Amino acid sequence: VAGGSTTFSDGTTTVTAPGGTAGTGGAAGTADLFTNSAGESSVATNGDINATGIRGGFSSRVGNNDGISGHGGSGPFGAGGNSRTGTSTGDQTGNAGLGYGAGGGGGLSRDGASGAAGGAGTNGVIYVYEFQIP
Repeated sequence: VAGGSTTFSDGTTTVTAPGGTAGTGGAAGTADLFTNSAGESSVATNGDINATGIRGGFSSRVGNNDGISGHGGSGPFGAGGNSRTGTSTGDQTGNAGLGYGAGGGGGLSRDGASGAAGGAGTNGVIYVYEFQIP
């Protein structure tokens, strides 16, 4: 599940901070696999500072049982979901992102399991600073 977008409008300009994307599920199967399976961090629009983050990591599976899923994309306000690793059988659901605007980690599927869901991304965030000039 992708993180939700946060919006703010002052009547003239609308600022949007999208949430991080969900991690991709680990594909079922037993064959060697190398793919980008993690969620991305988000980039805001129309703000004074539109911070960006890093892309999610790649995943790999070697044979039936060995593998590692990709980590989720991180940004200045949130950390992407951690990778999943293992040398046993079955599915491991991806880890959720933490904080704001982070991507979920990729799922890991081994030994012909049915396929693992990716982790959830986190919601975007907007910081509004108000000030008054005397």
